Amino acid sequence: MSKSRRFQDAEALLLKAKRKEVEQEWNEAFQTYVRAAQAFFQIVQGGTGSGGGSGGGNGTIANSVVGAGADESGERAKAKANGSLAIERAQKLKSAYPEMITKPSRDYFASTEQSAVLAASSHVNGVHYPQWRDDIVCENAEDRRLFRDPNAPPLDPSTDEWVEIAQTSLRNSPMVDFQMLPFDLVQSIVSNCSVVTSIIVCWNHILLHRSKLLLSNLLPHDRERLPTKSSDHRYRYRMMINGCFRDVCLYHASPTLDIQADKVLDRLVRVVWYQRMAWSPDICLNIAIDDRLPLRSGQLMSVAALRGSSLWPSLVEKAYMKYSGGYDFVGSDSGVDLRALIGWIPDHQSLQSATFERERTWREMLDAFRKGDVLVTLGTGSTVSSLNPEIRLIPLHSYACIGLEDDEDRTVTIVNPWREQEQEPAIENRIHSLTLNNLEADPSRGKWLLSWDDVCRTFDSLYLNWNPNIFPYTLTHHRAWNPQEKHDHSPTQNHQIRVIFEKDPGTTQVWALLSRHIVDHDAPAVYIALHAFEEDGNGVSFSRPESLTLMGQYQEGPHCLVKLTPGTETKRLSLIASLSVPDGVTAPAQVAYTLTVYSKVPISFDASVPPALIKQHVTFQFNTLHSGGNILQPTHFQNPQWQLKVLEPTLKKGPTGPVALRSRGVRVRFHAIAPKDLPLNIKVYRTSGRRMNDVEDGVLAFDSGMYNYGLAYGQTDLFPGSYIIILSNFVATQYGGGTLEMSSEARLELQKSPAEGAGMHFKSCRGRWDGPSAAGGPSFHRYWHNPVFELKLERNTEVALKLQMLDIKQGTPYIPINLAIFKRDTVDGEQIEKEVATSGPYRESLYGVRVRPCRIPAGLYFVVASTYSPGTQGSFEILLWSDSLLALKSLE
Repeated sequence: MSKSRRFQDAEALLLKAKRKEVEQEWNEAFQTYVRAAQAFFQIVQGGTGSGGGSGGGNGTIANSVVGAGADESGERAKAKANGSLAIERAQKLKSAYPEMITKPSRDYFASTEQSAVLAASSHVNGVHYPQWRDDIVCENAEDRRLFRDPNAPPLDPSTDEWVEIAQTSLRNSPMVDFQMLPFDLVQSIVSNCSVVTSIIVCWNHILLHRSKLLLSNLLPHDRERLPTKSSDHRYRYRMMINGCFRDVCLYHASPTLDIQADKVLDRLVRVVWYQRMAWSPDICLNIAIDDRLPLRSGQLMSVAALRGSSLWPSLVEKAYMKYSGGYDFVGSDSGVDLRALIGWIPDHQSLQSATFERERTWREMLDAFRKGDVLVTLGTGSTVSSLNPEIRLIPLHSYACIGLEDDEDRTVTIVNPWREQEQEPAIENRIHSLTLNNLEADPSRGKWLLSWDDVCRTFDSLYLNWNPNIFPYTLTHHRAWNPQEKHDHSPTQNHQIRVIFEKDPGTTQVWALLSRHIVDHDAPAVYIALHAFEEDGNGVSFSRPESLTLMGQYQEGPHCLVKLTPGTETKRLSLIASLSVPDGVTAPAQVAYTLTVYSKVPISFDASVPPALIKQHVTFQFNTLHSGGNILQPTHFQNPQWQLKVLEPTLKKGPTGPVALRSRGVRVRFHAIAPKDLPLNIKVYRTSGRRMNDVEDGVLAFDSGMYNYGLAYGQTDLFPGSYIIILSNFVATQYGGGTLEMSSEARLELQKSPAEGAGMHFKSCRGRWDGPSAAGGPSFHRYWHNPVFELKLERNTEVALKLQMLDIKQGTPYIPINLAIFKRDTVDGEQIEKEVATSGPYRESLYGVRVRPCRIPAGLYFVVASTYSPGTQGSFEILLWSDSLLALKSLE
């Protein structure tokens, strides 16, 4: 008897569950048994659900009917038996490992889940934008009546109106005019310079590389994919909106709404069904684009050309203005616009940032520009000061780059989309006063040649849009944050998505783009960030030696791009998509997003069920007492610390007898969460259990890597022993609180490590080695000329001291220093200084040297702070903790 496809998929799930049970992956085995049972019982019931295939529940409706001719009665009997077996094994696992088993998880990678997110994001400002379908013909062959868009972009009725193309200067213009040059295109009286800039660089690409950017997205078009005029004045544009290409114009839209009632009902039924499948048929009644153009006070509001002319720029601009909410455009950036118009990857570079790599960016940009794989635009800041008096730059304005030359000056050709004869004092005045009549007629005006160095000094932002086809492998995942759900331990929303490299990534870059879906252009701003962590083949996080860098900055814009160059040990990437809603802003019910991963080597999502771990939560607070900054700061070990104890593995009762944890150690996952403006890092040291005060006090066992805003994450295997967890901010003055979550395969002992000197009296004194007081160590025979402090104890006292250099500049060599306590005794009438306690040998340390806690009898003592070499100058501070009151003063 042949097996149906559904039965084979269910059997594969059952075999996978058994394999996971043998591997002691209890939670994943439980989850897979549940999915297998569901798949078998669907066969028993004869249902047509999608079920769950061995690839992670990505089955389709078509799969459910494959093999319908098989012996259904025999197959159902076997399915019932296998389903009962799967349920029995799941129940035994749940009883044996209640702490390790979680509820059956939701498969966010299933096609139904992905489709539901796209369907929920199909409405923007109340207008429906279904997924693009190539099989829809734009023109209505049965209805040649003149079409008018009932949802045209809104205009101000007191000053603006829609007019026919025949009433404008474009009435005799062709759809495409290849005699038109990029710098012929000019911005009109609408403040959409970024949109016009985007159109200019695309047209430049068309002329240089004979591409079809923008043009092939505008329908109807001919066999060469060039747009043509529509007989019924109806146009469609293929635009990247909320995670996929969508249709801004649908066929069969009726301008007169004279559809018969029975046909309307039939179409409504079809719409409901199609929306469940996340795409709509060609019958939406309220969406269309016609070819009328906007006019304000007699002046055309759309993009125009000074020499030559084409209709397509105005239609593309109108499609984008409709999506953006109208011609009352509040502004954007060209990277965002180009992502929507052509789907290329947006990459925003801040030219004035200290981390901007000028030389590397030029090399990559020039190479890609010559190949036609990048579009380049520029943006000015709120203030500009041009290096050339003949070049008058406009604040907060977008400029197109149409040429890069690798000559001595590395020349960049720049075009200003806003051309005028007189320089206006303010941009808001120009918006209302500039018309086509006062634009400069000379196309050479507004086209400038600048060196790359001048560009980097003058402009504020560089917007690069990369051709996604440079990456042969792409993964896309759609999901939604739910900000209104209560999260006791998290001020932000964080979703983890793991990517597996199916072969060694080598030294190639992997890009990950997080795009927030926009359903209301007037909604309050929210912030997104994308964090990336590398893992080896066993899922253990690691960090490679790199300079201290901040990553994962939260952005208000809709896109966040992360570029990674994986190391040779990297087998997986753990990507965390984060959302933060500002204080005082009402959280939306749902914020959807799309994560797109681009790679030059094969990759796949890890859709497996994460193992169940035991979780512990502790809160932390960076304040004046517990805040030390990064590891290059002398105060680093003042950050919050916790003592962690990993116990020896114990035998656990399994379904087939006692089992022990695997020899690799205990898998521990660390996850710290804080407000979006607070960068975090986690380090774990193997120690004797005492608080860490210096890097030499322990051996580093785990490091979460670069500081990420609002989040630190990683997982590792820890063997039995004592550890110290240090959670740090980047700068000691960055205050705030959050939560540290620790998840592990076995219960671990975790407790807060008290601050240095906690519960003790505190005193401090400052001094300086200078001139005669820079006497050096005992071997130079002037030791007692060093700064000396008198310590008076009234009773037996436990004391601890620290000697810390002050004003240490990063990069300067550290000075060997020592701190010692002496008691003077009289022997045979001669005073002798006897050492009572010391910080040990002279040692160079950014974090100072310490006299460990020790109990000293009552009496008079002397504390000497010294450097090893005489003549070494510098300031220092002595910090002293004691369990009773004492007196400490300088003898200078």
